[in-house]
Amino acid sequence: MKWSSTIMLFLLAAAALGQDAPRWVNDRWREMYFPLNQYFTGFVSEFAPIGEPVENARARMESEAKRKLMESIRVTVESSQTIADQSVEENGVAKQLLSSYSSVINTSSNAEIVGMKAESYYDRGGDMLYAFAYANKGELKEYYRSGVAFAVQKIETAMQSARQQESSGNKGRAKRLYESVQPLLAELELAQSLLIAVGSSKESIQTGKSLALKSELTAALARMQRAIAVYITSEEWNIDQQVHLLAPRLKAELAKRGYNFVTTRQSADWLLRIEAFTHKGTETNGIYITHLDAEISLVERQTGKEIYGNVFSGFKGGGLDYKMAGRKAYDNGLQAIADEIVKSIEK
Repeated sequence: MKWSSTIMLFLLAAAALGQDAPRWVNDRWREMYFPLNQYFTGFVSEFAPIGEPVENARARMESEAKRKLMESIRVTVESSQTIADQSVEENGVAKQLLSSYSSVINTSSNAEIVGMKAESYYDRGGDMLYAFAYANKGELKEYYRSGVAFAVQKIETAMQSARQQESSGNKGRAKRLYESVQPLLAELELAQSLLIAVGSSKESIQTGKSLALKSELTAALARMQRAIAVYITSEEWNIDQQVHLLAPRLKAELAKRGYNFVTTRQSADWLLRIEAFTHKGTETNGIYITHLDAEISLVERQTGKEIYGNVFSGFKGGGLDYKMAGRKAYDNGLQAIADEIVKSIEK
């Protein structure tokens, strides 16, 4: 009798929604075939907004269903007693992982995990939109357990390469290798948090090892930042007058990020060469226009490899004479050039 009532409810719901409606639109059906002990799910519905194309609305609803699924994982992690226990046992390691994972979820409304599927449906008769996202916990556990082991292996390999470069004196190359580990650690933390959410053991999560690697990486990056010494050569001209404007700005921006500077080439890790000059443009009604061109090159001294190189042009300034206009052109280009160089070096 109970099953007959359930089937009747399904039939009535399907009739109300139309014959083409997927079964997951029904709450009772989802609860029966996607139980919470086996699946993470996300379900959303709303009246179709006026003026929004149906396909756009369906895509938006699928993204929202995925976001709700990811939110359900975050809530599961936060409410798990296992997390509380591990936070004590591992000196806050699990709590730290949870914080990293929560940050991923909060900053990406379109975050996805392996095996997540999403479907959407538009009920024309009722002018309603539905979307459903789901992920099997068993599949997640198997995939991310392997993912944790693989991520740890990749991190350890990259760290070993970075240590070798550092010990050989290639500090710039070592720094870039250490920096390449950061996104790998983010992948590891996401996989660990998902394993926590599905109730995996501490051994498969490897929280202790990940904390040790993260601590080593933090120390290495700080060490590399302080260790890289830069030697600057600069030739800057404003029309026919030698100036010293771009070099101090670049030095200040790099110093903010921990680089230090030396007075001899032999003691440098990086060689920064600056060539800049202004040239005359037009004059209209007593207003003179001057243009700035600059060429920047950053080379790793020991290997001779160029780390960064670029030519800048298009900056201009106006003034009562060409030299005044040239200073204005420098003013207009200094920060933009410095920002571009630092951004490229720090990638």
